[in-house]
Amino acid sequence: MMKTNNPDCSPSNILDFGRSEIYPLGTAFKSEIGSRKSENGRLALILGPTTTSNFAPVFVPQPGKLPVFPRVRPKSKNINCPAFRSLAIAIFIMFIFSTCNDQALEGLDFVTAVTVDTEVVDIDKVRLFGRIDGIDGAINPADYPNREYGFLVTGSLDEPTLGAAGVEKVSFGSDFVSNIDYDTLILGLSLRKVFFFRSFIQIGERISYGNTLPFTLSQNLAVGLSDSVKVVNDGAELRGVLVLRFQENINDHGFVLSASNTLPTIEDNDFIFPLGQTNDDGEFRVLADSLEFNTCYYVRAYAQVNNEHIYHDDSASVSFATRDGWKRVALLADQPFSDPMGGVIDETAYFGMGCDGFVCNYPTQTSTFTQVWRLDLSADTLVNIGLPGASGRRGGVSFTLGNKIYYGLGYFDDAGPIAFPVYQNDLWAFGADSGWEELTMDSFPGPLRQDAVAVSLNGKAYIGTGSRRDLNFGDRVWYDDFWVFDPAEAPGHRWRRLEARLPFRDGSSGQDLERGRTEAIAFALGNRLYAGCGEGLGNDRKDLWSLGPENEEEWRWEASGDFLGRRRAVAFSLNDKAYVGMGQNKEGEPLFSLWELTSDGSWKEAEPFPVPETIRDKVIPQAAVSLNGKAYIAGPNVDFISFDVWEYTPSDGSGCK
Repeated sequence: MMKTNNPDCSPSNILDFGRSEIYPLGTAFKSEIGSRKSENGRLALILGPTTTSNFAPVFVPQPGKLPVFPRVRPKSKNINCPAFRSLAIAIFIMFIFSTCNDQALEGLDFVTAVTVDTEVVDIDKVRLFGRIDGIDGAINPADYPNREYGFLVTGSLDEPTLGAAGVEKVSFGSDFVSNIDYDTLILGLSLRKVFFFRSFIQIGERISYGNTLPFTLSQNLAVGLSDSVKVVNDGAELRGVLVLRFQENINDHGFVLSASNTLPTIEDNDFIFPLGQTNDDGEFRVLADSLEFNTCYYVRAYAQVNNEHIYHDDSASVSFATRDGWKRVALLADQPFSDPMGGVIDETAYFGMGCDGFVCNYPTQTSTFTQVWRLDLSADTLVNIGLPGASGRRGGVSFTLGNKIYYGLGYFDDAGPIAFPVYQNDLWAFGADSGWEELTMDSFPGPLRQDAVAVSLNGKAYIGTGSRRDLNFGDRVWYDDFWVFDPAEAPGHRWRRLEARLPFRDGSSGQDLERGRTEAIAFALGNRLYAGCGEGLGNDRKDLWSLGPENEEEWRWEASGDFLGRRRAVAFSLNDKAYVGMGQNKEGEPLFSLWELTSDGSWKEAEPFPVPETIRDKVIPQAAVSLNGKAYIAGPNVDFISFDVWEYTPSDGSGCK
């Protein structure tokens, strides 16, 4: 039974009745059955209405007094007094119990809801604890049908109340009759928010709330991201870390990148690199590839729990910038031709000719390697334009003047048992529409050779260096001369030899020696011709020289160093810079480094050619052309049996601001 402070409703006091008073109807009370305070402040019971000349009996119980029902004699003779008295007694009993019940509800004011604590039991699960307090004994459920208890949970800073917006109610219904401890497990909560909860109990219109307590699950999962990003070509090595309080499956984890959004998300990104489910904490990493060059990227690490993504930082990302780099733009399967010619006509690159990677027998193979392919960058492919003419060969040279690509020199192998080289002095001109034309009056006038260099400058071509095997003595001859081809002159008069010979600076003595070289490099930068590298007499040439048109009689030393110690390298110019790279060392091992020469004469290492990870990538760069601010490097892959073209994008100096 609920504790009550009303002595009048106790079982003992109900047995005592006080005096009764009779008030005329219409003077102090309404003419209806009901209750109200009497004039002396006690609760009076009006037993019923009569006519205006009648009286209604009104009884006012007093503590310790048994109420006496007076004998009321109404004027009307038709009223049955015993029946009237029975009705009055029944109404009085109902009044007594109603009064006691109301006063018992008033006694429930001290019944309280108590918010106890929380217990985090899993990565996205928390148990809430509460208590009902203040009930002495047990209550009769039939007396209090409108009752409920449970928890209120919100992410707002406002105190949670029943029916308030943004408040989730966890109800346990009405199954309580005494003080109880209760708890519940809540699943799927956000790991990024702070929540607030409190217990509640409702009896009738009365509601009791416990204290509001905060809790968060953010300590269950931490996502980290290294701010040190290693950029390699068009890829970046990203490293993150997961710290798990519980060994629970993470639905997904990985990285998101964007070049425009400083806070990339799963919904707003340029690249996403998901790594899938995991239940292990520790480091995770990925190589983000196929990125754009010269671009600043913003990256965030993430982990997914249920449908929520947790990022390493809600307000910041890690930035890194790509710079120059390489990507393959075309591949010809079953066409591993070496020593190709290359050139640019009307902003289109062309490659072709060459010969087999090992031998170049005449006429079996020289008549085979006569195709020319156009580089179609819109489709990343090489298109056979079907204009045969010149013969394929090894060790030839090519250069571009105007709208023509010129090709000549080199050798092919005799078909006899000895397969000795047959050197060529012919020169051919290729037009995109007209095809090949042999310049019969402009055959090369100098010593026949292989592996020479050729470069265009100011409307002229410079061809020089190279080597030749002496068939009489079995020795090899290295050349240091240069020849100039000028298409503006009349046919038969287009060649002349330069007076200056390309010297060699000995690294140990510092002396400049007249020694030839082969498999060298040449390029034009500014208004000067550059030549160097290569090998001679079995030794690498580690120097670089230049020649200006104002003085063709003297080469000027530009640089020496181990980075120039390479043969069969490639060289090209882009904008106001030149590049030397790839090739082989004197042991024949491939080199992948690339060096950049600026117009002020300084050198710095650029992005190296990609080191092959599979035989598909084992390309030998042999030809280089410049087109629209980029370089295109072509060469055979003798292991994968293909001919590949790679695009180089130089650094533009941009980065993350």
